[in-house]
Amino acid sequence: MPSGVLLPGAALRLRAFDPRHRALVYDAVAADRVLAVVMLVQQKSAEGEPSAKLRPIAGAGVIEREQRLSSGAIDLVVRGLSRVRILRVLHSERPYRVVEAQALEESSAGLAAPVELRRLILALAPTLPERERRGLTEAATSVPEAGRLCDLAAAGLFDAAELRQSVLEQLDVGKRLDLVLAELGRLSLERRGGGLPV
Repeated sequence: MPSGVLLPGAALRLRAFDPRHRALVYDAVAADRVLAVVMLVQQKSAEGEPSAKLRPIAGAGVIEREQRLSSGAIDLVVRGLSRVRILRVLHSERPYRVVEAQALEESSAGLAAPVELRRLILALAPTLPERERRGLTEAATSVPEAGRLCDLAAAGLFDAAELRQSVLEQLDVGKRLDLVLAELGRLSLERRGGGLPV
């Protein structure tokens, strides 16, 4: 997916409409329902032709729901399971890429979520549609780990795919927390129209 980012614990809604992506979904559903969502980097080949390179860190997840539409497209919800590093693209006869990947561990995994992170999420959650708002509000009040709460906040509140990808790629939970707090602070200030009480 050019701008798809799947963060651990978060749900990502996708639509598979071209034959290659539909084949991927059919095969995943027929097997263990697991797939990777990899952001693509658009670039030009030596001949000047457009090509896409896989980002090295991706989100692995499980298809929770899929619905075939009358148009032939498939709507699906994928729940993030873990961060993975793409080791290599395997030879495959399938119309989609198949990769060898390694699950990644985060450092400072037991870091507790600070009150400031919870406060900012609760302040920004009302800007979301009802279902997402409810889920993120519940997470802000019940998820104890900073890493997981950062992932859920980024998935729910960050519009920019590159920013979500930066959160995905940050294995150090302390640095991920700094990144997410800075962006949530910026969003909170933007929502206020830039004005601060003094």
